[in-house]
Amino acid sequence: MYNMSTTFKKLRHQYSYLKLEEKEVRDICSETDEKMKQYISKVHPEYYKKIYDILASSGPGLDVDSKPEESKNEKTKSNELKSLYRKIAKKTHPDKKTGNSNLFEQSARAYAENNLGDLLEIASDANVSIPKDLLTNAVTLLEDNISSIEDKIKHHKSTTAWSWYKSKNDEDKKVIITNILKHIGE
Repeated sequence: MYNMSTTFKKLRHQYSYLKLEEKEVRDICSETDEKMKQYISKVHPEYYKKIYDILASSGPGLDVDSKPEESKNEKTKSNELKSLYRKIAKKTHPDKKTGNSNLFEQSARAYAENNLGDLLEIASDANVSIPKDLLTNAVTLLEDNISSIEDKIKHHKSTTAWSWYKSKNDEDKKVIITNILKHIGE
């Protein structure tokens, strides 16, 4: 027999884990981007100006890859999601005596992004019960949220900063610099 509750719990845990992993990978890439700039300016100052002058117009850092695509259903709001959001908002609204402006703002952001995983975590933090009718669509919505986070992690791991982070020695870094120069047409 298929146990929706077990599947739902597993997906919630998977979502929480992936959310932490995405933050960790994003933070690593941000820190590494800065370290990469410092390394190139110290060890290869002749390349620094070429690389960062050209890439300055394409946005921050060396993340010249395209952004991950949004999930197909990411913009689709469900009545169940709206119901959960309203229950959270009602309990956490800052105008209420027991309100929590931080949870209220987080829930508004999660609802706007159709992010069931975050709403479920916020509901748990705010001691809000999850409506039974939400469980019927929750698995699909959580799977979509998980897929979206996996795409973000995959994107971060395809960046130059991630390659730099994973490099083992100066020779690997030299290859990365050479590839950057080829990419920008130098």
